[in-house]
Amino acid sequence: MLGIDKFEPNRLKLARQMYDDLSKTALATMIDVAPSTVTKWEDGTHSPQPEVLINLAEAFGIPVHWFTREVPNFGNPLFLNRAKKRVLKAPCFRSNSMLINLAEIQSIADEWISFPKVDLIPALTREESLSLNEGKIQLLAENLRNHWGLGVSPIPNLMKRVERAGIVVTRFEIGYEEMDGTSAWINDRPYIFIAADKQNFFRGRFDLAHELGHIVMHKHLTEEDKKNWFDKLEDQAHYFANCFLFPTSAFIAETRNRVSLESLMLLKKRWGISLGAMMYKAKTLNIISDEQSSKLWRSYRYRGYTKSEPYDIDTVPEEPSLLKNMIKMLLEQGGFDKANIIDKFGLKKHLELLAGLPKGYLDDDFGQIINMKLNSERVNNSTSLLQSAEIIKFSRR
Repeated sequence: MLGIDKFEPNRLKLARQMYDDLSKTALATMIDVAPSTVTKWEDGTHSPQPEVLINLAEAFGIPVHWFTREVPNFGNPLFLNRAKKRVLKAPCFRSNSMLINLAEIQSIADEWISFPKVDLIPALTREESLSLNEGKIQLLAENLRNHWGLGVSPIPNLMKRVERAGIVVTRFEIGYEEMDGTSAWINDRPYIFIAADKQNFFRGRFDLAHELGHIVMHKHLTEEDKKNWFDKLEDQAHYFANCFLFPTSAFIAETRNRVSLESLMLLKKRWGISLGAMMYKAKTLNIISDEQSSKLWRSYRYRGYTKSEPYDIDTVPEEPSLLKNMIKMLLEQGGFDKANIIDKFGLKKHLELLAGLPKGYLDDDFGQIINMKLNSERVNNSTSLLQSAEIIKFSRR
């Protein structure tokens, strides 16, 4: 093999996908090499010279040593992307590759951090997933609520509750409004990406509940199932989200009186679910007639709610905090400086993006270095990553 030793061809393919599925030809133009050269790097027959690898790393904004690290074996995860059919493949490839990075970050941090154990109801078999109907989906949503001790009350912060259940979530702008989210089980831990492009609290909560539905219902499906039943799987996750955010029994009780846009606005603020989702639910449950539904939707469109509903602009979206607090814990209590963080995880700007840190946060080390305590002291005095519960601590290892 020509070029540097230990160059990992799969890293190059992953980097292209992280860069909106950049083509080999476009990459070759960026670093002034022939497209065939990029192909040889990626198929493993050649590897880049040191000076070319530096150019490659600079083009992607990724540290050089990331390209020489062994690629973890994550198998073949099933990625379920929530996107309009007309969306390009690029954002799907990018979100998938970012979840792979997320899984690698978590696996590296697992040396020092005790992450929360996955706390979900038992996964369905493939056969059970393919035979789901609305009644079964509603029961699954109720079972998960009961498992988490939520009852039939509104969920104050869905993001925090999901993270507490061991699901690793990232949220960032991907550059495509048609893209809403992606989820996957990777090495028996669930990961979720939520697109932040719309900056809408209610939409974001629904997207998160939608991806949670995929995690709960579709763990053991195959790529062929995804291809054959894509619309059906999306409808199932959509229905799960509606049932989970606003349980059917509670919705019926809350809409006993006349259903109007004004009455639904009050419920929207309390339950954290959009007017559109509640209007759909009211019609599905036959709480309102076809005529009433049409009238509501006409009024909805007349008021301009198709673009923005009341409270959409004023309500700040829920943000994941697990990874952000993980990085801060390593810096403040783990004896790491920012250069150590970049070295250990092999990423900088992408780590900032995935963890929800400000751009440039890892550029310089302004923090005091705190030495690691002995194991017994470290475990006894570890602090919570999430404010409401001790779910991540320094590992005993």
